[in-house]
Amino acid sequence: MRWTALCFLAACSHELAVDAPGSRAGEVVGDCVVPLAGPLAGLGAPMSLEYDADGVSLWMWEEGRAVVHAADAACRGEMTVLAGPIVPLLPDEEAENETRTDGRRIAVTPIGGFVAHGRGTLYYQKLVRGPGVFDSELVGTGACTVDAITAMCARTPDLVWTTERAWGGAGLVDADGYAYVVSCVHVAAFTDLCGTARVRPADAGDPAAYRTLDFDGTYGTDPLNAVVVLDGTGIASPSYVPSLGAYVAVFPDIFAPSLRVGRGDGPGGPFGSVVTLFPAIAPDTFFIGGGREHHALRRDDVVAITYATRPSGLHLVTFRFAPEQWP
Repeated sequence: MRWTALCFLAACSHELAVDAPGSRAGEVVGDCVVPLAGPLAGLGAPMSLEYDADGVSLWMWEEGRAVVHAADAACRGEMTVLAGPIVPLLPDEEAENETRTDGRRIAVTPIGGFVAHGRGTLYYQKLVRGPGVFDSELVGTGACTVDAITAMCARTPDLVWTTERAWGGAGLVDADGYAYVVSCVHVAAFTDLCGTARVRPADAGDPAAYRTLDFDGTYGTDPLNAVVVLDGTGIASPSYVPSLGAYVAVFPDIFAPSLRVGRGDGPGGPFGSVVTLFPAIAPDTFFIGGGREHHALRRDDVVAITYATRPSGLHLVTFRFAPEQWP
């Protein structure tokens, strides 16, 4: 059954996409716990930049990063660990952190992006954290550039958005040359609504260059008209699956817990026909983390998805879509 979101991000009531009775998307091929060692130990699930042309995924955490060439290699712990975070603090931010006495600190954390012609565009959030563990204030969302897989992201003091509604997140560059970025906004305690914006990669640092997917299927200039393309939980990774002849967006159900996927006819969705890919290992506290597809690690019709759960760690699941099982 195909469900289509019929609401806007600004204010709406909407139909939840649910599994159709007996629906399946395919089968799990393998599941391993990635042995993260050294500076990456215990960091949980990564964000990523996907270098499809090279078959390489750049995994990124706030505190570290690694270059991954294949899913089976990652399962053996074979990855190139790079020194330092992908998004550095600027000198004035480091200086401010040194002088603060209120227990708060500036932090920058990657939230995903896209790669066009070998150059990455990475979105990040600038935060002020502390003094408590759960105290965090969003300053804004920026975009920086990664000129090579092993390079740090080059950023400036400027932020692209200084409001909660920002369009940074995981994206893909489609055949038309646009980057389609799916980003979610936390609208309630257990509700995150996702929309799609498209932009020319060269213009990713200009907020006026973004166009959002509207109810009529066009991309317009008013973000208040942005339609909900997916009802997720804060993270969604879009890609194109040739064996399906369709676009998909993988996302976690952090409470079930499980990994789910929505199917769309265009690169920006809407992603209806939402089904469960596979159940996740239940955590001992709270909920699972991550839940991202790494489409650069796709081999034939087998995709690679990571999520983190305590206490077992970072899982990498390989999954084969079955078109005949997911109409």
